[in-house]
Amino acid sequence: MTTKVFNIDVYGSNKLGAKDLFKERVKYQNSYPDNITYDDPERVTSKTRNIYDSFVVPDDELDNMETPDPINFWSSKYANYGKLDLNRDYIVPNNESLKQIKTEEETVFVMNFVADAFEDFVKFIKTQRANRLHPDNFLTKNIQAKKGWFDVDNLYDRITTQYYNNFVTVFLPKTKLDKQIRDFESFLDVFLNLYAPEMMLDFPITKTGVLESIRTSPNVSGLCVEMSFDNHDDDYNKFNKYINNINFEFYTLAAAKFGFFVDKNAPWRLVANLNSSKMKEYMQKYFFTIEKESFTGAVLNHSHDFSVDENGNGATGPAKQTGNLANFAHVPEHQHTIEKGNVLVRAVYGANPLHAHIHSLGPAKKYIKNFTLHDVYDGFYNKSYETDVTLLRDKFKNFYFDYVRQFPYTKSPELCLPKSPGPGQYRDNSSKSKTVVRKIRRDAITEEKFNLQYNDLFWMKTYLIIRIKEKTNGKGKLDKRLDKVMSDINQLYYSVDKSSALEYINQYLKQYY
Repeated sequence: MTTKVFNIDVYGSNKLGAKDLFKERVKYQNSYPDNITYDDPERVTSKTRNIYDSFVVPDDELDNMETPDPINFWSSKYANYGKLDLNRDYIVPNNESLKQIKTEEETVFVMNFVADAFEDFVKFIKTQRANRLHPDNFLTKNIQAKKGWFDVDNLYDRITTQYYNNFVTVFLPKTKLDKQIRDFESFLDVFLNLYAPEMMLDFPITKTGVLESIRTSPNVSGLCVEMSFDNHDDDYNKFNKYINNINFEFYTLAAAKFGFFVDKNAPWRLVANLNSSKMKEYMQKYFFTIEKESFTGAVLNHSHDFSVDENGNGATGPAKQTGNLANFAHVPEHQHTIEKGNVLVRAVYGANPLHAHIHSLGPAKKYIKNFTLHDVYDGFYNKSYETDVTLLRDKFKNFYFDYVRQFPYTKSPELCLPKSPGPGQYRDNSSKSKTVVRKIRRDAITEEKFNLQYNDLFWMKTYLIIRIKEKTNGKGKLDKRLDKVMSDINQLYYSVDKSSALEYINQYLKQYY
């Protein structure tokens, strides 16, 4: 049972009206013991001491640490934490850097160094339960990871699918603009210029746009671990179960001990502090160089030659003698898999068994100690803009191909003029003008022709226009100033390469960030 510390109540919930919700949100923000108080939940720069700063718990081994401030994703300082690198490029974790946290029920992935730190944090909490913690509904229960990395690709697919479905089933029937669509160019014109701008107020259509949206969970960074499925909207539960918990101070200090922030607005969520010396210790394990071909350390009278690729993935060769020949004679044939510079455990069973064991890569593996935050972003993440154009092209290609399959024909009213009467003849009713509705087949362009006609340069320019609209809520003015930009893109594309043109576009768009 949670022990109350502060004799106040917080009732914030999205069910409240705007005025009451604002009042309760402010109350919640000021209830957190983080040395910050303010009137507006968006203001986090004030250093005025909070009335709850005097809250302390009995002395313990963590008392040499200062009470750590939480991370507040509501603030401008942390709104894009883990989403933007130091160059202000939006980033996503590369799959090679993700690691599964061991849980009893959920499948939870986070960055590999975050997984290591979290597992040590949980072990520490479990060792402290008996003598240091009061019974509660959080730390003294079966604490484990419930949610982790959030895959932005899945969200992007859902949003773009909804974009298309709404376009076909709602927008076109309502506006009757389907009659204008006869080929891909007219499809793109109606979609981007008449339909999408209003939608962009709420839903971006590029992957980077989705990534930067405030609706996209901070978990997309791979730096977050949630230990509960509690409702993020319920301030009453946040306050009473977590903040107003006599173990809360210990919890925040323990989190900091292992390199984590506590999320102010979701106290059950830990977020890796990339500037923490402790978190850097966990990162250190993954910063190394490795020779592509060398030999392992010796274990159980044998070693192995090995070879790996540039990612540290490969395998060993057969066992080689390192000890007494008689002892080596009992070592059965076996090899090890190597993943990300680590030799995996191997055992042999049967008539000639061999204990489960691993090998070090010895002097072939050298750790890089002086890595920077730039190195962290470059080593563990990919820049999202680098795949935006290809994704956008494929989305619209599939949109149009699906549309033509669903609706291969359009109808077009045409005015048929009457035939002129012959000499001595008079016009009658049959000779009046008539409107005839003609059935027209839409252009079912082949994929080969599509890729040839709408090349990378076309999509890079289209991407630039879309991103400007996304950053200006669909209202960006595309005036003559863009003519020079488009000309520069042409020159870079043809004179240098595609990557240079794309990087130029990315830098140009930063004026809107």
